[in-house]
Amino acid sequence: MNSTSIRQHHSSFGVVQRVSDIALIGCSLYLSQWLVQQPFNSRNPNAILATSLIFVVCGEMLGIYRKERCNTPDREMASVLANWVVSLSLLACVAFFAREGYDFARGGMLAWIILGGSSIALARMVFRVALESLHSSGWAVTKCAIVGVNPLGLQLLDNIKQNPGSGLHLVGFFDDRAQQRNSELVASQNYSIGRLDELIAKAQAGEVSTVFLTLPMRAESRIRWLLERLADTTASVYIVPDFFVFELLHSRWSSVGGLPAVSVFETPLYGVDGWTKRVFDFAAALVGLILISPIMILVAVLVKATSRGPVFFRQKRYGLDGKEICVWKFR
Repeated sequence: MNSTSIRQHHSSFGVVQRVSDIALIGCSLYLSQWLVQQPFNSRNPNAILATSLIFVVCGEMLGIYRKERCNTPDREMASVLANWVVSLSLLACVAFFAREGYDFARGGMLAWIILGGSSIALARMVFRVALESLHSSGWAVTKCAIVGVNPLGLQLLDNIKQNPGSGLHLVGFFDDRAQQRNSELVASQNYSIGRLDELIAKAQAGEVSTVFLTLPMRAESRIRWLLERLADTTASVYIVPDFFVFELLHSRWSSVGGLPAVSVFETPLYGVDGWTKRVFDFAAALVGLILISPIMILVAVLVKATSRGPVFFRQKRYGLDGKEICVWKFR
């Protein structure tokens, strides 16, 4: 199967996902109203149309319809649910300013939030399982090659094996300077090692659709030479940075005015992550206080009964950005 047909299959699969999401948004709204015994509203079609439009547009921006090779199930579920929350938030803003939300009961809306998000996420899981099954049977697989017989290339091979949903089928390794030790490891896994000119010929013939470059950063001349020759082919080329050298396995790409940059150390409290942690901390603290409140009441009674003075005392501490905070403790 050539790369053109593969892209057509992936495009068709994306269309099916979009249609499925729109259908589930509509069905979940009607089902939610039925569950709470709310009469069907004449404004339902407008709500479904607006939500579907916002969901698909936001989904395109968040990339939930892209065929991500390294997208794990948990990341995909998080992206889909985040898109659902963002879509409903935007819909609520539109309904507020347009004064169109009075005809919908709160119970029905709450049920729609839960049922809609759950059904879309469940459908994504079904799609993933079905796609993995199709890939296992040889349908719509992408023939790929790894350039570089080194630990990074072997790690990439292991990642491909552990992620069957990516649909990647490894043709083999290619390296003009293969080390003997790593060559034996590749051969032990029944993969061949070819030369770079062989890879170029396979890419030109359409036998390889994707090429992963795992050469070390110091091999800049070889990388440039290979890129120049692969530029005339239809193969997609990806450079896998050798972050193992710098122990940057937890790094993330960012951009500074269009210039790519790699984060070595990054605060987890930045942007959306900061808001997410804030909400989680607040919710976890609230639940924790409720659960341990009987023990805290008992401690307060014992402190008061065994000594004079207040139950609590305050101490000054320093939190995020050096801001002074007040900490309450049992005396």
